[in-house]
Amino acid sequence: MRVFAFSAVLLVSIAVLGGCESESSTSDAHRNAERTASDTLHITNAWVRPAPEGGVTALYLEVHNRRATADTLTRVDTPVSSRTELHTTVLHSNGTTGMRPLENGLPVPTDTTTRLRPGGPHVMVYDVQPALVIGDSVRVTLYFNAFERTLTAPVRPTPPQ
Repeated sequence: MRVFAFSAVLLVSIAVLGGCESESSTSDAHRNAERTASDTLHITNAWVRPAPEGGVTALYLEVHNRRATADTLTRVDTPVSSRTELHTTVLHSNGTTGMRPLENGLPVPTDTTTRLRPGGPHVMVYDVQPALVIGDSVRVTLYFNAFERTLTAPVRPTPPQ
């Protein structure tokens, strides 16, 4: 009887611990996949133009995707604004330029560098609070399909060299 009770306790313990290990392994696998995605998708040359309080500015950066799969930049958040939008610049038939929102995000193809730049894709930052002056830094969180990345972008009038 004592052997049976010990065997039952041992089996229950194995089942419980096995379940915990499986759950931990799943979250570890998710964290590892997210870490791998972020390790092979690098963000460089981030910067934001100066703007007055309540004004509008733009965020620019480069995304280097060395992953085996494409990704999409879906959203950008910053504490200096309650509203940001991914945009691209378009040339109209009359020769003027304008902006168009990227409703489905900005594709980031595999093994490429995607540049958010003046005259191209960029992030519009609306109703800036407080004013952004040269020398300030702005915390920005980029949301991709595979992960998110928070970085600091300096406020400057021109792109970094």
